[in-house]
Amino acid sequence: MRLMHWKRKLSALSLAVSLLPVASGVAAAPLNFDQAWQTLQQVNDGLKAEMSAAERAQKMAQASDGLNLPKVDLNAQVTRLSDPLSMDLKEIQPFPTLAPKLDQLLGGLVSSGLLSPEAVAKLKSIPTETDLSNQTVKTAGVNALWVIYSGGRISAAQSAAYAQASEAQQQFALKRLQAFSDLTRFYYGVTLAQNVYQTRTQVAQALAQHLMHAQKLEQHGQIAKVERLSAQVAYDRAKVEAENARRELEIAQLVLDELLHQNDVQPSSPLVTKLTLPSLSTLVRDALNANPAMSLLDAKDKQAQSLEKAERGRYLPNVAAFGNYNLYHDDSILGERAPDWMVGVGVSVPLVDNSGRNDLLAAAHMARKEVGYRRAELQRQLKVGVEQAYRELEQAKTEYDSLQSSQALAKENFLLRSKAFEQGLATSLDVVDARMTEAAIDTQRLAASYRMTNALAKLLTLTGQPDAFNRYQR
Repeated sequence: MRLMHWKRKLSALSLAVSLLPVASGVAAAPLNFDQAWQTLQQVNDGLKAEMSAAERAQKMAQASDGLNLPKVDLNAQVTRLSDPLSMDLKEIQPFPTLAPKLDQLLGGLVSSGLLSPEAVAKLKSIPTETDLSNQTVKTAGVNALWVIYSGGRISAAQSAAYAQASEAQQQFALKRLQAFSDLTRFYYGVTLAQNVYQTRTQVAQALAQHLMHAQKLEQHGQIAKVERLSAQVAYDRAKVEAENARRELEIAQLVLDELLHQNDVQPSSPLVTKLTLPSLSTLVRDALNANPAMSLLDAKDKQAQSLEKAERGRYLPNVAAFGNYNLYHDDSILGERAPDWMVGVGVSVPLVDNSGRNDLLAAAHMARKEVGYRRAELQRQLKVGVEQAYRELEQAKTEYDSLQSSQALAKENFLLRSKAFEQGLATSLDVVDARMTEAAIDTQRLAASYRMTNALAKLLTLTGQPDAFNRYQR
């Protein structure tokens, strides 16, 4: 009997020890929430992608500033003609009209003996065709084109480009808020899992101690076997619950490690338990003014305005100045007589357009209406979201505060039941119920604190103030 007693005692002790957290060879440095937030912003690939997209859109917007400047090109070309450009003087007026009279005049001179027939033949054999250009034409010059007026389409394109840059920036801000929300959930999820595991482990250790007392009392005949078996069953159940809590902690730890690209992150910031919030109306106003989704719709509205302005420009004329400066010409007649420079102004007035500009203008107008409807919908969603998170936070805080007295009572009740059991005044079931009640209240209070923390994070996300979270951790 004594051998069996000591085996049971050693077994209970070993099982209790096995539930203690095992220290790793190298302890990870504690990481508070602010440090985790800074780390996440540095390593999150999604945030980096959105930042790159915002920077790209900003560069595209800056590039649109060049639309106000003239376009200047240096051009050079070599052209091979099938035949040089030429001109026959016989084909130029008034030569065709005067040719018969000239022939008559020359005939008269021959008849009078003033000219010999040979001289007249030589005169008629003089070539009248001249090359105006070379067969290979070479030119080089500087061309300039400056759009002076485009019906507002250039300014509309620039405004749209900067609105797109603003939209990309707000997309980054929204991604940042999502990352903050994820970090809050997973960071404090590990904190909650650690506390739950600690509570379950303490329950198992306490019930292991209770089991040893029950075994001792059974040995001395002070309690029945059923009492010791009840303690054994309670301990086994507590051991399973502690093991489940450990596995849940491992899962939560794995997610947080992956999120921060680190190993064995050890959160050091506690769950939020005390806080003073602004009024609900203030939070709603902050959400409507500072939430990036509202700013994103503002950027969408500016794009729609720019589109409408650009479509109206299809009905207006284009005015452009142009010029050319000749840098090189060949030694042909045309090349030598070509002007060194020229400037001018051109106007283009659209009369008939095949792009469907009436429908395009109507579509741009509908785009603005769409943005207006989406803004109204978002305002309602933000208001409801803030009110919901505010109520959830109040509810969790009330539950957390009200459980404080229950927690103290449950702890004292367990101590009294344990002493009464040792004196034979309480059953093993009384002790187990008392300890499980204490553990349940501890866990319930932890869960309330976790909900309070998440509700606070949701409020700060909706109001666009993630960096204000640290104020509520003190």
